[in-house]
Amino acid sequence: MGRDLARWDGQGWTVLPAVPGIRLVVTDLLPFAPDDVWAVGGAFGVGGPPGKPPGVVLARFDGSAWSHVSGDGLPFSVGALQAVCAVGTGRGPGTGAALAAGWDFWDDSTAPYLRWDGAAWSGERGEANGEDVTVRDVCGVPGTGGAWSVGHTRNTGPEQTRFRIERYG
Repeated sequence: MGRDLARWDGQGWTVLPAVPGIRLVVTDLLPFAPDDVWAVGGAFGVGGPPGKPPGVVLARFDGSAWSHVSGDGLPFSVGALQAVCAVGTGRGPGTGAALAAGWDFWDDSTAPYLRWDGAAWSGERGEANGEDVTVRDVCGVPGTGGAWSVGHTRNTGPEQTRFRIERYG
């Protein structure tokens, strides 16, 4: 995890521009083409009290620069995205679908998913079962539009953290 990203062209590595942000961590990438790459993660900002949650990072690389999805483009903004994958039969955000998942600070009662429909990101939720949820990875099932996610329950507290697998779609 970190900010430095590079692309392999078959002969050597080329360092890409950093995703802009303060104390930003990139946790996963979804490349569809050299000019169509998505990054997810969290940004911790300039500081604050201990335990301050990060802000959600969802950014797209167009071949020359990164741009953040923010505001109304995100159904939640406090927490982090941990993983992003392709879903469905399309070939990426320009032509198909993608799914991102992570942790919503204000509502961790269900797994938060962001779905790309080819034009915009929208929020969707997994099943509620009375446990706090953090999704760590998500993997699309080819040709179905569905996915499997893996994560755990509760980050802190007296309850024992438990492994969690969820089928999406």
